[in-house]
Amino acid sequence: MSGPLLAQITDFYLASRDFNGIPLRALKAQFGDDLLPKLKEFILSGQVSIEFGDEHENPHIRALPEHHTPERQADLLDSPLADRSCVYPTPVHLKTVVDVSTLADRPYTAALTLGEPQLTYRAFDLSILEMYRSDPRYAYTTDDIHGSISVRGEFF
Repeated sequence: MSGPLLAQITDFYLASRDFNGIPLRALKAQFGDDLLPKLKEFILSGQVSIEFGDEHENPHIRALPEHHTPERQADLLDSPLADRSCVYPTPVHLKTVVDVSTLADRPYTAALTLGEPQLTYRAFDLSILEMYRSDPRYAYTTDDIHGSISVRGEFF
């Protein structure tokens, strides 16, 4: 069962448009009673991790770095928190199955594909955006949280 279970977790994550974890309830429906012991093995071996929604409210995305040890995650599988949890392949496992050379021109997508949390801090020089803001060919909007840059229709 280890092959199909780990493959299901990994395939779900990589096929998801937003790098979502697979809900534990979906795995329970597919793999039945044999799931939890095998899942605990994968957690303790560092191949998968669980988001319980207790640090970040949305367990369907890996928003922040792990805050539970693998041992604690395995223990929490038997708690009520597990009811809304999602399972993810770890960066250690993803490095063995993802060809990052295909993502060389998309560094942020590559980082997410390799299991980096969505809210990882990234800094860059804001002056880079000035050339787009000052160029009439581009539509530039920001509200200090979200932003977008696109080519204006007449220049497309």
